[in-house]
Amino acid sequence: MVIGQLNLEAILRNFMPEETSENIIFFGTILFRLIIITVIFLVVKYLVESFFDANPAGRISITGKQSPQRIKTINTLLRNFSMYILYFLFVYYLLTALGFPVGTLLAGAGIAGVAIGLGAQDLINDMINGFFIIFENHFEVGDFVEIPTEEITGTIEDVGIRTTTIQAASGDKFYVPNSVITTINNKSRSTRQVTIEIPVADETEFKTFEAEMEDITQMIYEKYNEVMRDEPTIVGFVRGVDQTFNYRIAFTVATGEDYMHTSIFYREYLFALQEQDFKIPSSVYDET
Repeated sequence: MVIGQLNLEAILRNFMPEETSENIIFFGTILFRLIIITVIFLVVKYLVESFFDANPAGRISITGKQSPQRIKTINTLLRNFSMYILYFLFVYYLLTALGFPVGTLLAGAGIAGVAIGLGAQDLINDMINGFFIIFENHFEVGDFVEIPTEEITGTIEDVGIRTTTIQAASGDKFYVPNSVITTINNKSRSTRQVTIEIPVADETEFKTFEAEMEDITQMIYEKYNEVMRDEPTIVGFVRGVDQTFNYRIAFTVATGEDYMHTSIFYREYLFALQEQDFKIPSSVYDET
């Protein structure tokens, strides 16, 4: 250890009066070491936190382009892991500076560690499963998931080395050990289709109507892109009831977004068409 190699006692003697007792020199040396260790710890801690605040996962990833959610998830995991190591080293060097035989204690703990390890299997399983969850990309921060075995459904709020935090719609927050996450339904990875059908009035000029619908569809796609899972499919004119025609568009959205956005998309179409003075028959409906 660099601090241990410094002759702090000699440095203190140069600044202390000659009549200073050995006890003061001894305790002063220990205090000086503790201060140096603490300062180094705080500086390194600040640098590590600043590094992760800059989203390093996106830069150090070896799997190419990552989604913002995955970057945040990996960032959280690596930050937690780095903090565990940093605090361990801080405590280790503090005890060493205080004169505790840390190396001997760690060696002696090897025997006791076997017994402790048997009781810490769940902890180890939590950590191992946590790494598999992250690097196999089972879910990310912000995903809406269901854990059937635990009867928990909610949004992933945080992924740690030991536990995953899930926020339920009711407001309840669950801290789930990673080892029990054996089966998970990631609803954010599945999709639902929203089918919009706008009835076309008999007197409508079809070509103009079609051009306007394409423009509105593009506007909706750009405005609500965060819930879209693919580009909209413009089916076009289809047969309606009573020899009428409808104009059909299909949107692919994330699971859980279909019900709300069906109403939102209809609203966007109807308001935009009304602004362009298109007449809409009263029977507007969604067959899905």
